[in-house]
Amino acid sequence: MTRIVPALFALALLSGCARSDAPPALQTPADSLALEVIDAYGGWDAWAQLPLLRFDWVVERDTVEVRRVRHLWDRAGDRARIEWEIGADSVAVAVLDLRMSRPDAPAGEVWVNGVASPPEDSLLIAAYARYINDTYWLAAPVKVLDPGVNRALAPDSAIGDLRALALSFGEVGLTPGDRYWLFVRPDGLVDRWTYVLEGDTTATTWRWSETTALLGDHPPVSISTRKSKPDGTAILTEPQALPTQDPWTTPTPIL
Repeated sequence: MTRIVPALFALALLSGCARSDAPPALQTPADSLALEVIDAYGGWDAWAQLPLLRFDWVVERDTVEVRRVRHLWDRAGDRARIEWEIGADSVAVAVLDLRMSRPDAPAGEVWVNGVASPPEDSLLIAAYARYINDTYWLAAPVKVLDPGVNRALAPDSAIGDLRALALSFGEVGLTPGDRYWLFVRPDGLVDRWTYVLEGDTTATTWRWSETTALLGDHPPVSISTRKSKPDGTAILTEPQALPTQDPWTTPTPIL
């Protein structure tokens, strides 16, 4: 992974399955703030009922696109499809079985230009890493009550009327030593986040903007589609239309 786009792999995202019917019991003020954040993005019940999500994860520098990864996340069926360019003239397509996947042993298939990729090429591991990373950029605010996520208020880090929710992780994910601070607006939306990645001491901050409602045959949920830094770098998580072909059997790009 290139370091201009941090590998945010600490998320306790062991599968893509739909969450339980009710949030866990709130035991601390930090838990209450975490649920307030989830409510601001549509609420626990709405996200639990979201069956399928198609989005692109895009890197921009000074408004010029430099990378795009295409995702189809079947939350109800515990599957994911990822398409990304490798090299100048090749496209990898991966279909992951999320229920059976672990960071060191993801389950699924990968094709390069329509040809099955052998396991030793490690593309399946790369695809699973992309899934973990990119869905966190997409949906981190609604993952704050997930198993393995430790929450604390950080009043010394608060900025004006922004409250700071500090996140750390148990022995889950790919880099559980990562740490995050979500800066929460009075309306519950995330204004920015700051993180220090595992093995690093440098804090990096991205502003969150362009909150968009996702409409369909489910209760509405919202995501922030743009995260940006003052140096002109931006990460976009752009919702897209669902594919018209069967995404779970097609080995060539369709997203």
